[in-house]
This record gives sequence, structure tokens and C-alpha cells, in this order.
Amino acid sequence: MSLFEKMFGSDPQHTTDPPELIRQNIAEGKAIMLDVRSQEEFNEGHLKDVVFISIDQIRAIGPGTKTVPNLDPNKIVYCH
Repeated sequence: MSLFEKMFGSDPQHTTDPPELIRQNIAEGKAIMLDVRSQEEFNEGHLKDVVFISIDQIRAIGPGTKTVPNLDPNKIVYCH
């Protein structure tokens, strides 16, 4: 199972949303921006209001886990 499948299921969809719609969805609370870089990269600078879950934390999620802790499964997730 790939890391992406582990995070988002076996049928994740890549967005075709334009940047304006992404900003609107986040502003309206319909979506979040997820930053999955390393802690060091995050500390060097990050986007405002992102949800940070490091790639190392994601790798540590146990097999068979269907959700990523701290993520609302009812929201769109834009990954950075």
C-alpha cells in the first residue's frame, strides 16, 4: 500500500480545482491545506493556517488505519 493510499484510501482524486476555488473552499471551512513535509522544512516556513502532519507521522500510522489523526474525513484535503 502506498503512503498516499494509506492517507486517503485506495481511490484518491487529484484536484483540478483552480487556486481561487481552493482558497474559497479553505476560507469557507469546506477544506484544509495539509502540509506533510518534514518538521525541519515546516520550521523553515509554511503557509498560513495549514494543518501540519509530518511525513514521518504519516509513515508511522499503522496498517489498516482508515483515517489520519486530526483530519476531518468530511473535508476536502489539499496536500502541500
